[in-house]
Order: sequence, then C-alpha cells, then structure tokens
Amino acid sequence: PAGLKAKSAAAATPSYSAAPAGRRGTENAMRLTTTTMNPVGLAYDSASRRFVVGDGDGNKLMVADEVFDHVNDLISAASAGFARLSAVEIDTRRGDLWVTSSDGNGAASIHKLQLVSGRVLSQIAVPSELQPIVISDFGLIDDGTLVLVDSREARLLRVKTTAGRFERPLALHVSTPLSVAPTNGVTYVAHADGLSVVDTASGRVTSIQPAKGLSLSTLRRIRW
Repeated sequence: PAGLKAKSAAAATPSYSAAPAGRRGTENAMRLTTTTMNPVGLAYDSASRRFVVGDGDGNKLMVADEVFDHVNDLISAASAGFARLSAVEIDTRRGDLWVTSSDGNGAASIHKLQLVSGRVLSQIAVPSELQPIVISDFGLIDDGTLVLVDSREARLLRVKTTAGRFERPLALHVSTPLSVAPTNGVTYVAHADGLSVVDTASGRVTSIQPAKGLSLSTLRRIRW
C-alpha cells in the first residue's frame, strides 16, 4: 500500500541536518568562540577530546574542549619563552605536545610541552649550521622522531627527540613546501605545485600525479 511504502521510506532515512551544497560529509564538531584568530596549527587529543589550536595573531596556544564546548588559553608564547608559533602536533603515543617557533631572523626551535597543563618541558634549538630556516609544519613517526619541513630552503629535517640530534637534511626540489605527512619510511609533502612523496632512505622525491581534471596545488595541510 502507498501508506506503508511511505512509512518504510521515512524510517530508512537518516535523521540529520543537511550540510550546504559542496560540503556534504563534513561534521561541525564545535565552533570556536574567539572573534579573530590566525590558526597556525591544529591537533586533537582523543583521550581528553580536546583540540589544541595555535593562534598566530595572539601568538598563543588555545584548547577547545569538545565535551564542555568551551575554549581556553593554554599558554602564550611570552610566558612559555618561545618566539612566533609556526606549527603544533601531539604525540599520541607518549602524551606530549610539540610546538615549533621561529624568531623571524632565520632561527627556530622545537618545544616539548605537557599536554594537560601546557608547561614547557624541554627545548631543542635548530643548530646554526642549519639556519636560516622557516618551519612551516612537522609530523611525528612512531619512534618519536620529528619530521620538519623548511619552507624557506625547501628541505626536510629529521630530529630524534630523545637525543635532540638532527640528521642530514633532504633537499625537496619543490616550490614552497607547506605541510608534511610522514609514514612507513616515506614522507608526503604538499607544496605550491602539488604533492610529492619522499623516500626517507634514498632521498628520492617523486611527484604524485592526480587524476585527470584534478589539481593538488591548493593543499595547505596534509595528515596521514
């Protein structure tokens, strides 16, 4: 019967608010209440269900609590003792918060913070022989090694966080690298001209070719 068919169709239809055209499939986790912000990094802690956001305008770290729908300042650069924020990432295996900062004159540092409180635990300065450098993004691999991308000199840098020792930089031969996603012995790099993958062992850089009619040149942030 017509009435039964209509009822069955309605019962099978999911209940949700439709997203605007072109944005279907996205989920609005929460809305930040701050009026102005220049995000320079975003990381999510699934254990506490909190987002850590780097604010470039305020030069501070903010925490957005998904449970209580509330936004608080975690720590400012002035009180933490670091320069201009450039990237943020969480080591989910060890519960550490990592932040990079630059002074605008070619020097940069990596900072380890306590994820819960924002208290600074340690700092790794980029050696003078690797300067000038502009760290635009970084990622973590399972053993705790940080993989940083230098957008100024177009290169990858790896540093063992336990020893603070930098490995030999890998030249990328790309224009303005912006973001990195390291995994399984390779690192994906988003840059001005598209997306490339770097073999960590050999240093070989291979361009990723998109499907016909698509472009990868507008990627700003990538993650594995």
